[in-house]
Amino acid sequence: MRRLDDRVAPELLTMSQGAHVVLDKSFLPGGCALIIPRTSDGRVFFAIPWHDHALLGTTDTVVSELALEPRPVRAEIEFLLAHAGRYLARAPKAEDILSAFAGLRPLVKSGVGKTSKLSRSHRIVTAASGLVSIIGGKWTTSRLMGEDTVNHAALAADWR
Repeated sequence: MRRLDDRVAPELLTMSQGAHVVLDKSFLPGGCALIIPRTSDGRVFFAIPWHDHALLGTTDTVVSELALEPRPVRAEIEFLLAHAGRYLARAPKAEDILSAFAGLRPLVKSGVGKTSKLSRSHRIVTAASGLVSIIGGKWTTSRLMGEDTVNHAALAADWR
C-alpha cells in the first residue's frame, strides 16, 4: 500500500518464519513448561504442555517468498528435535511428531543481520499524503497496535 501511495517509499518489512511441532505428552511429563532463553545459536526454545500434548517451538527462519500456508522446513524440524533431545524426558525422533506448523512474523527492517535479533515491536509510519501504515508487531500486542494506529490516523486527519 505504501508503494501505491509513494513509488519510492522504502521497504520497511522483512519476514521471518517460526515453526512448532507437537509431540505426545510423555515427552514433557507433568504440568510445567520449559523455556531455554538462549540456545547455542542464541534463539529461544520452549516446550509447553498443550491440550494433553507437548508443544515445542520456536524457530526463526528468514523468508524471502511468502506462502499462503507456510510450512516448517527440514532445518527447523531438525533444530526443534535436537534441542528437545537435550531437555525433555527422552529425545524425540521425526516419527514422534504428531503435527507441525509454521507462521510468519512481520518484522520491522533494521541494520541488524539476523531476524532473531530484530525487534518484535510495531512501528507506525505516516506518509506526507496522510497514509498511516503499521509495520511489524505481534498478536499479543494487537490491541496496543490498534490503539496506536488509530491515534496516528487521528493526528494525520487533524481530528481534535
